[in-house]
Amino acid sequence: PDGYYSLVAGLEDWERYYVPTNYPHYFRAADASYDDDMVVFPNPTVDGKLVVAYEVRESGSVQLDVYTIHGKHIQNLFRMNDHQVGYTQQDVVLEGIGVGIYYMVLHTPTYTVHKKIIIDPR
Repeated sequence: PDGYYSLVAGLEDWERYYVPTNYPHYFRAADASYDDDMVVFPNPTVDGKLVVAYEVRESGSVQLDVYTIHGKHIQNLFRMNDHQVGYTQQDVVLEGIGVGIYYMVLHTPTYTVHKKIIIDPR
């Protein structure tokens, strides 16, 4: 499927890798410019409320998902079928997700960005 990805065992700096939609089963080192295309804060979060700021470089379908560190899909936070080019900031709430480390994954028409997020029990 478009934008599919899987966790690579032993990959410590996972959020610095992306999967181009035309090569869905292979990780490639991200162009440094993609790293800044999504910012998540506050991170860590104690209540599951986050702000996600991201850039879309090509109009089309955009989706934000949350996965466990083992690659299991946990929650779809949003999907927009006709997202325009530009920067967007969105409030999201992680519901029913326990304390731990997760990966937030932004799927855009031309690339996918991964960010590690932490839900802290403080």
